Amino acid sequence: FRNYFYWEQNCFNIPACAGMRSAFDAMDGVNNFSDNMATLETDMTAMIGIILLMGLVTKNSILLVDFANRLRSQGKSRDEALLIAGPIRLRPILMTTLSLILGMLPVALGLGAGGSFRAPMAIAVIGGLITSTVLTLILVPVAYSMLDIVMERLKNIRARKPSPVAAVSAAGK
Repeated sequence: FRNYFYWEQNCFNIPACAGMRSAFDAMDGVNNFSDNMATLETDMTAMIGIILLMGLVTKNSILLVDFANRLRSQGKSRDEALLIAGPIRLRPILMTTLSLILGMLPVALGLGAGGSFRAPMAIAVIGGLITSTVLTLILVPVAYSMLDIVMERLKNIRARKPSPVAAVSAAGK
């Protein structure tokens, strides 16, 4: 990214998506798909699913931010770049998300041998993907804009403030 602030704004989404696992557990308790689903706990396989989720969420936000940065390097304004990057990157983000959700659906239902062992991982991934996709498409552009505004203000402050060396040499003349 060539800049720490753009890397940092991608990290806004990771804690938010990891916390959504409990929200999906609450939805699962209400729906009660099967007796096994109602007693799911956050076990080792669910933690593996959350690690997978963090990588995917980071990839989705990198897709969006990188494309917006490329548009800005071509002379577009921040808002214009985000308004163009969002719809263009929506399709790859949704394709990745939907393919993983549909692939994890049989695992989440606990079908097949050992299904109850892998179900918590699939539920963590599905729940996190649903919420993190929405957060990626909303939170990442907002964080990008906010951090860009902060960076512009810092540049303006640095441009107005004379360096201490210049102030001492001007006073000595």
